[in-house]
Amino acid sequence: MKKKITSLLLLLLIIPFGQREVCANSAQKYFEGYNNQGVIMMDESPIVVLQEDLTFNIDSFPKVYDNNNKYKSNVSAKYTFHNPSGNYITSHLVFPFYDMPYNYYENENNNIDIYGAYVDNEKIELNVRYTYSYYMYDFSIDEDINKLRDDYATHKFYMQDLKVDHYKFSFIKMNSKLTFDYMLDNDTRLISKSTYYVSYNSIEFHSDNAIIDFYIVGNDNDKLSLNKEDYIYSSTSEIIDIEYEEIDFKTLVLSQKSKELNITDIDYYNAVIDSIELNYDESQSIDYEYLNVNDNLIKWFDYSLSFTPKQTIVNEVIVPIYPDVDEHYDPTVYRYHYLLSPAKTWKEFSNLNIRINTKYYMQESSLEGFIKDDNGFSLHLDKLPDSELEFSLSTAEKSKRESSIYTLLILALLLAPILYYFIFVVCFVLLIIFLIIVVKIITKIVRKYRTKE
Repeated sequence: MKKKITSLLLLLLIIPFGQREVCANSAQKYFEGYNNQGVIMMDESPIVVLQEDLTFNIDSFPKVYDNNNKYKSNVSAKYTFHNPSGNYITSHLVFPFYDMPYNYYENENNNIDIYGAYVDNEKIELNVRYTYSYYMYDFSIDEDINKLRDDYATHKFYMQDLKVDHYKFSFIKMNSKLTFDYMLDNDTRLISKSTYYVSYNSIEFHSDNAIIDFYIVGNDNDKLSLNKEDYIYSSTSEIIDIEYEEIDFKTLVLSQKSKELNITDIDYYNAVIDSIELNYDESQSIDYEYLNVNDNLIKWFDYSLSFTPKQTIVNEVIVPIYPDVDEHYDPTVYRYHYLLSPAKTWKEFSNLNIRINTKYYMQESSLEGFIKDDNGFSLHLDKLPDSELEFSLSTAEKSKRESSIYTLLILALLLAPILYYFIFVVCFVLLIIFLIIVVKIITKIVRKYRTKE
């Protein structure tokens, strides 16, 4: 009787955010895109990759400061999988990728209908999952794959049924301040929408809009007074109203879930827990904004492939691609990154075909051997290269780097000591020459005077 084996394969196409660079003219010149990453097998499996066809379809560039830009570029990762064994195999695959970067503004990508997974050219049904991702941190296979959970995450303090007391103070004046005695301990946390300052035994809140809104989290926390008269000496303006409600932590978290995202309660709740653990795990107070993680999520295509003995399947995944945009150059340079090294985790991997369909010029590439044709560039490799794939495109064969005020200032600061000493030496030399001339003139006058005598 033939065995049925279940394995987990990880398809990755990801790009981490980076820091932004700002120029002196107040216009952002550098926009980080995403790195792209290939297939990774997560556990032992007989499935091998006979061939990968990596195709970049780049017929347009993202335009910053342009809400009407119709951006359609994408990347296709097509894998020819083969089951060399005599067993039936079910493989669970996940394919993470990012939506449009936060710093691309509103570049509409109207190729959304083609995005997804295909088996032998037929689009298949899949689930879309989400996990938390902070833009300043690179994607990590070991860490991020573990964020995909089918159950609600547990935390040493923040539990689903944890009691939350919600207080909302309304004041008669703007820019109000409220201070009261309250000690946060290991069993109590503060989550605040308003600006706050926590001391040893008191909390001070500041409001810009005549509202102070906060949550006291903990099963054993002391309930605040709802009597306005009790705050006469602790507030800077008259309190109009005090609103109160008791909820649980899960309800508070899910209240921030975007209705526009097709995200499950489990995925959103877990993303918030991951956000807290990364940013505020040991803190007794949390900014309310960290419960809103809608703009800090990775998407995952989640699907399964079933192989019969000796079967070969062609599996393709298509997602949008977002390059780094470097406007320090004229014309602008667009840099694309694709990580090939994760494919080394496969039992066997051979025949990598890279195709870049584009009308633009390739200025640089980390891999040698690209052949240019009428429709772009192509490269065939019998095995995986030692380096990752990086290439840059532009509307011209060469781009010239523009100088900025910051560059000039940096150069001036670097040259300042040299210029200082140079000017000092020149002035000193000129002073000596001047003194010598003065001495000669005086000497000449004295001699002339003595001769007359």
